[in-house]
Amino acid sequence: MAEGEIATSGPPLVANGERAVAANMASDNLWEQTFDAVSDPISIVDESYRVVAANAAYKRMFGLPEGTVAPHLCFADEGSGRVCDGCPLEATVHTRAPHMYRQERLVRVADGDNPQWERRVYHRWTYPIISEDGSVHRVVEILRDVTEQERIRELTTEAEALRRADQLKSELLGSVSHELRSPLATIKGYAETLARYERRLTREERLEFLSAISRASDRLSDVIERLLLLSRLESGGEVLEQAPVDMARLAQDAVLAIRDDARSRISLIIHGTSDMEREPAPALALGDPRRLREALDALLDNALKYTQDSGHVEILVRGERAIDLSSSGARSAIDDGERFPDDGRERRYIEVVVTDDGQGIPHESQPYIFDAFHRVEAGLTRAVEGLGLGLAICKRIVAMSHGLLWVESAPGAGSAFHMLLPAYEPDSRDD
Repeated sequence: MAEGEIATSGPPLVANGERAVAANMASDNLWEQTFDAVSDPISIVDESYRVVAANAAYKRMFGLPEGTVAPHLCFADEGSGRVCDGCPLEATVHTRAPHMYRQERLVRVADGDNPQWERRVYHRWTYPIISEDGSVHRVVEILRDVTEQERIRELTTEAEALRRADQLKSELLGSVSHELRSPLATIKGYAETLARYERRLTREERLEFLSAISRASDRLSDVIERLLLLSRLESGGEVLEQAPVDMARLAQDAVLAIRDDARSRISLIIHGTSDMEREPAPALALGDPRRLREALDALLDNALKYTQDSGHVEILVRGERAIDLSSSGARSAIDDGERFPDDGRERRYIEVVVTDDGQGIPHESQPYIFDAFHRVEAGLTRAVEGLGLGLAICKRIVAMSHGLLWVESAPGAGSAFHMLLPAYEPDSRDD
């Protein structure tokens, strides 16, 4: 060291500092290159929704200039003046856990005078960066384009729906074909026998054959009429009359119309009294007399079909009374707000309940029993004739009468079908 020269560590410190800065810059450049190499748009956002860094894919997606991103509100990139609906960032800040939500965006796929836009689907993932004090300091947001996966899923779902539709169509055609073929076979068989052996048959045998042909014709006509009626009800082609209907008398007539062996299994209770002989006190509902009779016949027929010969069916008619729909089982049956008047005011109803002690309905099948052609899968069901249209028609008639229909049932405990109809109010109608 020359005389008078002061020893110092300056040059080595400066060199070390420059090397540290250079190393940091190299590290930053390496991180930025890695960041930019990811094809998914990535940004770093603070707790105030401000973007403090973004990779090249993010800048391209939102048309940001190259270079360092100046802190700005992330939803400004979306072209919105407010936080995006369903944004997971706030949830990530509060819970310190990753979150995701699905977002659809229109993305420009071609520039120029005629820009083209395409709908893209993204999953927005947010991952927290935790500071030393345990709070969320930053959030890393990753946009993952899942459009193709969504399209594959939609195609798969559509294909499954088409497959199920084909299956239902096959089942429907099978059921309809069976219901039509059976009476036709009866008619054909007896008609051919009459034609071939007419001279050998006694008068009583010919009358028996003709009676069988008549019953088969009636059954065939009934199947066709039910199909046409369901079609008209669903298409709006059937207009129901709105008139006072005595449900007590209607129920009594429905029971009396059944043959004696079936009638003996039925109890009719009107206003708490069981008496088939005397004229019942009226229970006036508002609806179409003919169609409500068909609905009642369908409920009664269903109860008798699925109740063994030793079983019992009860029809209960309750007169005009107020019902709290919010606490009643009827609440679950309100599925047609345009037809069913539910404006909050107290209304009065006529209730008809058809109860049986049959096999009951499994819980998983109950939401579907009012669907057309649906039949509960059970051993007894397979032995019962029918297309599964009765309850579907009944449901639509009751709905068009501004009423409700629902079932309460359990396997092995029978079923109770509740039909709730608005009471006839002559004063309000006159107003």
